[in-house]
Amino acid sequence: MIDPTAATALPPPIPSSTAWVDVLHWCVRVMDVDDPDLGFAASILSHAIKFDGLSEKQARYAQRIFDRLATLYHRQQLPGQIAATALAMMQVQGNA
Repeated sequence: MIDPTAATALPPPIPSSTAWVDVLHWCVRVMDVDDPDLGFAASILSHAIKFDGLSEKQARYAQRIFDRLATLYHRQQLPGQIAATALAMMQVQGNA
């Protein structure tokens, strides 16, 4: 169930840059705190910043993370998108 009190800010658009630092920064920003890939994505983001890129193995895994999140983004299924949609669909009730 969607928590209507959760943050409802829409996620930022997918970056136009293909630099790993930009791509991974976006991934970490749009991931849910319970996403099992969050720790790894943050770790390789740190590596990309420190060493100006990723190893081939890191890049393959980072690409899978990005592809998954980009698909969710386009389907409007990222946590922030779902919460915003649920909030927009709520019927306001009250008495004046």
